Amino acid sequence: MLIDSSKKIVFDKNMSPIKLTTNNYNSEFQIKDKNLDDCFSLLKNNIEFKTPNYNINISSSANENYIQVYTPPTEKNCIAIEPLTAPPDSLNNNIGLQILNPEEEYTINWKIELNNN
Repeated sequence: MLIDSSKKIVFDKNMSPIKLTTNNYNSEFQIKDKNLDDCFSLLKNNIEFKTPNYNINISSSANENYIQVYTPPTEKNCIAIEPLTAPPDSLNNNIGLQILNPEEEYTINWKIELNNN
């Protein structure tokens, strides 16, 4: 997986996000034996997920994006990759929160590409 990120969200014991911290995954890394339940602040508007059989590219039209990555502890052959406009609970912690004025609009487009190897 290639995530261009220098920050990830730190969660408290109740899994509520509390702050941003330096990211340990700021380049391509293997998911193989990792247990992930992490939210990353992206430096670019895309990520890549590579397997021996296919590649997935997820991109966004927005400048500020987050991605949640989850690997179940009991199942090693699956992964959840969730694009986000802000980390969880942004209404309470203000991390990544975007506030719109009355009558103001916000539009974002996510593109998911699947390519066979």
